[in-house]
Amino acid sequence: RTESFKCVHSVLVSLNSIFIQHIFTMLSDRLTSRVKFTKPDLLIELTEIHELSSENSETRLKLCEFVRGLNDVDAMGELVLKLGDILSDSAEFCTRNKEKECILHWSYIFKETSSKFKKLCTSMLQRVSGSYVDVFGSTLQFLSTLSYVFSHDKYEECYETWTGQIIETFQKIVQNLLPIISIANLKKLVDCLLEELARRIEMIVMTRLRFNHLGGLRFEREIRKLVANLAGFMQCQTRDIFSRLSQIGMVLSFEAFDEITDYWGDRAGLLTWHINRSEVKRILQLRVDFRLELIESLQL
Repeated sequence: RTESFKCVHSVLVSLNSIFIQHIFTMLSDRLTSRVKFTKPDLLIELTEIHELSSENSETRLKLCEFVRGLNDVDAMGELVLKLGDILSDSAEFCTRNKEKECILHWSYIFKETSSKFKKLCTSMLQRVSGSYVDVFGSTLQFLSTLSYVFSHDKYEECYETWTGQIIETFQKIVQNLLPIISIANLKKLVDCLLEELARRIEMIVMTRLRFNHLGGLRFEREIRKLVANLAGFMQCQTRDIFSRLSQIGMVLSFEAFDEITDYWGDRAGLLTWHINRSEVKRILQLRVDFRLELIESLQL
């Protein structure tokens, strides 16, 4: 029994040495050296290609290696975590406290190692998503130049909006990545990308745009279209991520400045607000047809 335990202990020491000193270092170095191939200018070019894996240029191949490296890191994190869970479960069958403590110790070490893999993967996905957001730069620039103060005739006009451009670009990004990225990493990347995209759109709305009633109705309609289409591409937290923008569109579409009171506080019902009182007033101030002094006097 003692010899058997020593054998298990020796294997655990060897495994830990391999994971921490070799595999983790190797994958970390590989990703760090390849992350430079996720620059926005390259990603903009890649969004015009139907399948990323079909291109054979050296740069694109290295980008594919980087994405597959992310898959390896995520898989290793799951594998090491599973090993830690198995060890933790097996400790229940140990009758000697010393053996049990030792196995639990190694279980903790493997779970810590798994956490390192996960953090590395998350860090790299955030860097990639930051580059992908810049692919939408021209569309966001176009949004910042729009005026949402217009007449009934202009409201009824049919034209390609900025939301259509975002939907088309997002669809190309997903199609390009699907052949080479794991589903788990794709969902994480998409969530990071949409969170930053929503943040930038909100910043443009709050600092660059002005609205009247019809403009507010138009913007709310555009946000609903954007969220519905993005949510349809894959299962991710799109509606939660865009909840603030959806509510900003709702407030902007009110016919009267005090209509917010019908949905605030005790009257909110099932609606959970993701914007606070001061933000509501700031949003109402974006409406050129609402008087500032009336908005400031609004009791919420």
